[in-house]
Amino acid sequence: MAQRFTLTLDIDDASLTALCATGAQLIVAKPAGTLPPNVVWLTCDPGRRTTIAWDEVYGLYAALVPSHVGAPIRILDARYPTTDRTLHPFLSDRCFATPIASERIPPGHYDVDNRAPFAATFGLLQAATMNGIRVRSPVNAATLVPGSAADFVAVTTLYVWVGPPVARGSAAAGLPARAVLVPFTPSDPARRLRYDSASAGFIFMSSTTLMSQDKEDKT
Repeated sequence: MAQRFTLTLDIDDASLTALCATGAQLIVAKPAGTLPPNVVWLTCDPGRRTTIAWDEVYGLYAALVPSHVGAPIRILDARYPTTDRTLHPFLSDRCFATPIASERIPPGHYDVDNRAPFAATFGLLQAATMNGIRVRSPVNAATLVPGSAADFVAVTTLYVWVGPPVARGSAAAGLPARAVLVPFTPSDPARRLRYDSASAGFIFMSSTTLMSQDKEDKT
């Protein structure tokens, strides 16, 4: 059974009012492997508390090559969910063929092979719930010319920030300076952060703040 991870983001009332006045969004991105994120995975309007939960389950997609940074990824075909240690050939009819299992592919890796006569963009797909609403969106993107392949790696790390509205599943220019790295591990599957107006970013809550907040929530 896939492990579930949870991220909770708290914003105080004064900061929430200020953020809503500017039209800002909560933005979440996730790297694939050692490369920094290049796709906006999740977005939503800010709230006093936002809870994001997801299982470590992945799919793969093939899409048209985005025309520019910020353009939405237009998916041609997808396989969701899929298993790791498999190769997914993408064919000229714009569809994936039956995946091929391979022991040469390491655990946690998902491979694609562009056998179509045109360039296409590929990446991982992952679903999450945001305050109970389920969404599924691209995690990363790599453009492959005909005859080339790519290896995608599952990573349990997020980047979170507040910024101007963007579409989830869109190509990202890079990480802003105020994006905070949020690592997760099987032994530490739940993290909680609060918005800090002084830095215009999220910071990890101390144990004292967490206990105080938990008491407030129960009253």
